[in-house]
Amino acid sequence: MNRYLVVTLIVVVAIFLSRGERFRILEADDVTEERLAKTLEEAKGKVLLYFWQPECPSSDLMTPIVDEVAKEYAKNLTVLKLDTTDSDNRAVHDAYEINTTPSFVVIHKGKVVSQWVGPFKNKNTFITYLKPSGAY
Repeated sequence: MNRYLVVTLIVVVAIFLSRGERFRILEADDVTEERLAKTLEEAKGKVLLYFWQPECPSSDLMTPIVDEVAKEYAKNLTVLKLDTTDSDNRAVHDAYEINTTPSFVVIHKGKVVSQWVGPFKNKNTFITYLKPSGAY
């Protein structure tokens, strides 16, 4: 009976894990420069830094679009969301001179390849900004 229970539990956990998210969106509540450096080092492909702000209508518009793009382009793109009102993120958004939200920075191999300010009306418009950076 115990053996059956253990096997069943293993199968259930395996199924649960196989259905997990296959894309990376990191909700960054506390992004130190060290954590950002580690994320950039471990990333496969490009990294999109998405600077947003709670209760910002433009950020509210962009967040679902960013999430959708992250799911579609998971093989080439890691998304790191940074709340600009969180003082723990101050050093990171100061380093990229972020003064308004939503703002976007695409990084590849440690170098900024593209940077712009949103919002965009829809996913297709957002993708047109990603294309030149090679993140699309």
